[in-house]
Amino acid sequence: MKKYRIGTGTAAGRAAFARALRVLEAIVPKWPNVSAGLALPRASWIFLAVFAAGMALISLIGDQGLIAYRELRSEADRLRVDVVQMEARKIDLVRIIKSLHEDPDYIEQVARQKLGLVRPGELVLQIPPMSPLMSPPMSAPMSLQSPGN
Repeated sequence: MKKYRIGTGTAAGRAAFARALRVLEAIVPKWPNVSAGLALPRASWIFLAVFAAGMALISLIGDQGLIAYRELRSEADRLRVDVVQMEARKIDLVRIIKSLHEDPDYIEQVARQKLGLVRPGELVLQIPPMSPLMSPPMSAPMSLQSPGN
C-alpha cells in the first residue's frame, strides 16, 4: 500500500484524502443541520425554561440540594468537635481508672470526698452552708476595748 502525504497537492494525495472522508462519513452518523438553528415552538421554549428553573430550585432546596448539603456539612463539623471532646474525656477517665487501681492516696481521697469516710481518731467538723436568710445582721464594728472601759 502506498502512503500519501496529505497536503502535498498531488492528485494521489487528494484521492486518498477523499477516500478517508468517505470512510469517516460512513462510520460517523450525520449531524442535523446546525446552521438552520433550533426551530422549536414557543411553548417548547417555555416548557424548557420552566423545567430548567424547577431543576435549579430542586438542586438548591431539595433533600439532596445545596442547602441540605451545607446543613449536613455543619453538622459533621459539630460532630467532629464532639468526637475530639469525647476522646479527651476518655483519656481523663482512663487516667482516673488507672489511679483507682494503682494509687492508694487517690483511693483515699475519693473515699473521703465521695463516701465521707474518716480514719479512726479523726474529728470531723461539718459547718452547714449559710443561706441568705440566716446571714448575720449588719452591725457597727466592734471595738477592741472591753465594754466596761
